[in-house]
Amino acid sequence: MTNFFSIAPMMGKTDEYFCYLIKLINKDIMVYTEMMHAEAILRTRILDNYDFIKDKSNIAVQIAGNNPITLSEASKEIKKKGFEEININCGCPSPRVVSGSFGISLLLEPDLVKRCVLKIQKNFNNTISIKTRIGIENYNDNEKLLNNFLKILSNVGIKKFIIHARNAIIGKLQAKDNLKIPTLDYDRVIRLKKRFNHEQIIINGGFKNINSRSNYAYKLDGIMIGRKAY
Repeated sequence: MTNFFSIAPMMGKTDEYFCYLIKLINKDIMVYTEMMHAEAILRTRILDNYDFIKDKSNIAVQIAGNNPITLSEASKEIKKKGFEEININCGCPSPRVVSGSFGISLLLEPDLVKRCVLKIQKNFNNTISIKTRIGIENYNDNEKLLNNFLKILSNVGIKKFIIHARNAIIGKLQAKDNLKIPTLDYDRVIRLKKRFNHEQIIINGGFKNINSRSNYAYKLDGIMIGRKAY
């Protein structure tokens, strides 16, 4: 399956040079840029860094923010640069991100994410995907929370979800520590795929090589690898 494997967005790692390197190694692997806030896209020339890459078909821009209008305007710039996928960050648990009410905070705000998606769709008619986590530590019903989130977003045309198979821990850990704890729950992502069998569900978290394909090829739509790929 084309694009069964992808490389996770990583701050300080998946910059324009790494994205280009991956294209040289294997053009069928999707790579996700470092998280870019919509305001940064509009106020700086950050996207210009990618101008030397002529074919951006296997590069997705991960965008952050919670303002539908700002995200929509940023999507115009992303489209102008030739990118074919925008990935909305709804999973980052970093204290700075949470204080700005985006990242994992958006898992609790599916109607806001819906408004953002609807605005982005007016300017960007290629793939819009969402990356989030299986839940939030100590939330009373994460199963219902994530199911409801996907239901609302799939109803407005989101067909690709990347799910980090860990709960987010807010306010107690740095983001890099939340990449190791709590325990991974792959079964939760598989249950999600069974429930949303018409959507593309890609699993992320803990994968260190491509040998896991045989275990998940008929259960999920893809595997996203993080720092081990780097």
